[in-house]
Amino acid sequence: MKKILFITCLCLFVTLCLNAQTTPFDNLNANPLTNKAITWTSSNYGSGFGHRIINSDPGGQTLLNFQGRHDSTTWSDIMTLTSNGNVGIGTSNTNFKAHIVSTISAQALKVENINGGYANVDVSSNRSSGNIGGFRFFTNGDTYATTELNTIVNGDFYIGTGTGSNVPSTRLTVTSSGKVGIGTSNPSANFEVYQYDGLAHTRIYTNQHNGIAKLEIAGGVAGFVNGEYGYSGWSIYHSYNQTNKDLYFRHGQTGEPNVIFTDNGNVGIGTSPDSKLTVKGNIHTNEVKVDLLNAVAPDYVFYKDYDLKSLKAVEDYIANHGHLPNIPSAKDMETEGIMLKEMNLKLLEKIEELTLYAIEQEKETTTLKEELQNQKLINENLENRLQKIESLLNSKK
Repeated sequence: MKKILFITCLCLFVTLCLNAQTTPFDNLNANPLTNKAITWTSSNYGSGFGHRIINSDPGGQTLLNFQGRHDSTTWSDIMTLTSNGNVGIGTSNTNFKAHIVSTISAQALKVENINGGYANVDVSSNRSSGNIGGFRFFTNGDTYATTELNTIVNGDFYIGTGTGSNVPSTRLTVTSSGKVGIGTSNPSANFEVYQYDGLAHTRIYTNQHNGIAKLEIAGGVAGFVNGEYGYSGWSIYHSYNQTNKDLYFRHGQTGEPNVIFTDNGNVGIGTSPDSKLTVKGNIHTNEVKVDLLNAVAPDYVFYKDYDLKSLKAVEDYIANHGHLPNIPSAKDMETEGIMLKEMNLKLLEKIEELTLYAIEQEKETTTLKEELQNQKLINENLENRLQKIESLLNSKK
């Protein structure tokens, strides 16, 4: 009886020691085959809370599942380690080195450094050509990628999109030299937009009536070029230096600009402007309106105090100077050009002077006609008297 009591106390003591202390070990081997588990029941509230580690063999590979249950009697996979080295988070069916499955619309992966340092995701490959690797986005399964972000061995980065193909079409490329191409994987400029069907364009707008939508280009020589397959079309460019801040429109790769806008607001067509609008060549228009501003219309010619030169004085002036008074000489016109408003006013002045000369000449002509008519009557009277005298003389013979 004492021996049984001693053995019973000894077993109770060993049991208490095992429950009160941590038992160290070097190896822990479970029995062979599957569904061997280590289970932690954290709470029996509701349907229960807890975690467990369990192994399984679905075929093709064996799995070590880290599972949990949250107020549920069913265990859900949290993380799975496969026998061929793959890791699944939220799934036990993975063929990838790391596979994350989320069943709710929330963050599936977050990389964070709470100490203010870097939080990087590094993608590395030892390939000598082609793609290094990147990110691919899928919808409705993983058959076709709708968006792809990838890097090439030479340092180029591209973004591709598409549907119905496992190789998305390249939409945007950033080369290792800093060039950006949209619609092309080989941009020849710092920024190039290409569309094969001829619909390439860039749109900058704001949906606010008082908003500002603008495109700024800065540089020594900056602008736009409209060309096709090496054939130069129209270019709009700005050449900036200490003395020249003008904007140019030119057709072709070389030659003088077709249109120039200067920084002071002048416009030149075919030439550098020296006025608000300077045109080298012909102008075809329906109408031209000119404001007089400080100019005076030559109605002053009809004022009574206007000094209208006599035709003899005009003749003497022409003889001495070779041109009309108050009209530029041919030499001055050749060197200085013609100011149309000024010249038209001067020509109108001369027309009004000619009108006065014509009126004066008409008066003189009318007077001469009257005098001539009177003289004609006198002559007729004298002729009649002479005929009478001749008749008397003939009758006395």
